[in-house]
Amino acid sequence: MKNFFYILFIICFSRTYSQDIHFSQYNNSPLNLNPALTGNFNNTNRIILNNRSQWRSITVPYKTFSFSYDRKILDFPIKKSFLGLGILFNTDKAGDGDFGTNQIKIPVSFNKILNSDSSLILSIGENIAFNQNSLNFQAFYFGSQFNGNKFIPNSSTNETPVNANISYFDFSAGINLYHKINNKIFFNYGIAYNHLNKPKQSFNNVANVNLDSKINVYVNSFIFLNKNFNALPSIAYFNQGKYKEFDIGGLLQYKTHNINISSVYFGGQLRIKDAIIINMLLDYKDFSFGLSYDINVSTLKIASNGYGGLELSVIYTFGNTNNIKIPNVKQCPVFM
Repeated sequence: MKNFFYILFIICFSRTYSQDIHFSQYNNSPLNLNPALTGNFNNTNRIILNNRSQWRSITVPYKTFSFSYDRKILDFPIKKSFLGLGILFNTDKAGDGDFGTNQIKIPVSFNKILNSDSSLILSIGENIAFNQNSLNFQAFYFGSQFNGNKFIPNSSTNETPVNANISYFDFSAGINLYHKINNKIFFNYGIAYNHLNKPKQSFNNVANVNLDSKINVYVNSFIFLNKNFNALPSIAYFNQGKYKEFDIGGLLQYKTHNINISSVYFGGQLRIKDAIIINMLLDYKDFSFGLSYDINVSTLKIASNGYGGLELSVIYTFGNTNNIKIPNVKQCPVFM
């Protein structure tokens, strides 16, 4: 039965973790949400940082960090069009075995203004990604370390891992439509299809484990209420293999009319059958800061006592907005 436990573990482990990284503030990580959102903002340059820590109360926490930079390229020969170009780096550690994920993605988008008043903008994007996974095999214990009377953690496992690191390329694509109804209401509709090639993701040459494709579908909206308040409802659906997620919620924006801190946001989301997410955000000069916390309401709450994930986001935009020939409202709200 040599390698039996190892092969069984790798199969189960790979199927459990062959899913993408996760952010509750998915709208504050737009290049992870949809490559079509690359360069899709009201400025010329954007830097985004996201950090998440989850399940610290019940196990080794999952730690996720994301960094992205994207920009507009306005000098494009097609009339009423511009390109978006970016780079995205993700890193994640999960569980006792330090299951690691590192990703470098190059997203590109083509954005076309469809009418004379710029109330319809169609964006199409794609990215190519290099992925690397790692596993700390020494962190696991096996039945061979039990001598019949007691467990000896420092004894030999009699197991030899085939690969401690694997790497592969994969591809994603997406589409987004910005629709301005009038000066008080606009929408973003989007869909992205990730891992088009379903790359092989296995630490064992025997186990045939492929990374499931993932579909992201979302609708974000902006509704003007009065001179002090705006509403920003949103809805999203994610599907990857057997994993399904449905989020609904939104934010209420309070405009402070202050030069430095221009807006403060309060609100939350319901992740159906999983968590209640509380959000607080603010716009400070060219920065947007986001803070959210997941309150677990699934069956895991017996162990977690309701504790979930703490998440932080920072978005910084800069450049010359005077040269950007798109609507003077935020077409993809950076605060969502």
